[in-house]
Amino acid sequence: TILRNSGTGANPFTDVSEWADPYVSYLYREGITKGVTETTFEGKNPCTAQMYVTFMLRALGYTEAEEDFTYAAATDFAQEIGIADILTLGGESFLRDNTVAISYVALAQNLKGTEQTLLDKLVADKAVDAEKAKVYQTLFADFTAFNEASAKVNQETAMEMKATTTMTTEMGEVKQTANMEMNMKMIVNPEDLSDIQAAITAVTKVEGQDDVNISYYITDGVYYMDLGEEIGKVKMPFDMSELESLPLAEQSDTPLYMLSGLEKKEVEDGVEYTLQVSDSFF
Repeated sequence: TILRNSGTGANPFTDVSEWADPYVSYLYREGITKGVTETTFEGKNPCTAQMYVTFMLRALGYTEAEEDFTYAAATDFAQEIGIADILTLGGESFLRDNTVAISYVALAQNLKGTEQTLLDKLVADKAVDAEKAKVYQTLFADFTAFNEASAKVNQETAMEMKATTTMTTEMGEVKQTANMEMNMKMIVNPEDLSDIQAAITAVTKVEGQDDVNISYYITDGVYYMDLGEEIGKVKMPFDMSELESLPLAEQSDTPLYMLSGLEKKEVEDGVEYTLQVSDSFF
């Protein structure tokens, strides 16, 4: 094979532009790209999700040679290890936004068989400024801790939770903010999801309107909903076991790429996390 020389290495591709040659040569030397054929890179063709996640998987140390994944199933493996999902893969349209989201999540991912993230490695290799990377390293570490804490909560059979949600909607010149406070107590039998006991109370406050109070109760296979004095109470059968057929276990936690910020605070009985989701997703 005749290799084309470049400032950072060499590649065997005959269709790479002069300006792109050093970058493609680097990717080839590092084993991140193999080209479309032995002699063509085909950089003018659209990049697909399958192609891009393959780049990211190889950058993380996964290889086809060691049978970590196959190119044909690259998107499946990317979802399995958590660097891509149905949104970032883009369906029929794979855009620059998708590559940014996948790259961002990959930076927080541990390299194969290590406890070092891709960003940590880039900092260690002096490819990324250490000072500028600190804020993201902290965010990634806190996000990992949050997900681990969430996983432990999901394994609990009894829980008490309080949540506060603020939602602002704008329609033309009309802007309205709603604040909801919710309290929930729940007891779940993992061996029998139909055996669930729960009490949920919520109050929604909108400026200029009366507060809306709603209460939900689940006990002995019956779902009770108290919608207040004007509407009254509603009673209906409830079978939690019907949810067993849903792919709940396959659903990921809040995606990293959706966050605009994450605050971590030590409180009296543990750690409090506040997730800020980017407005661009709503």
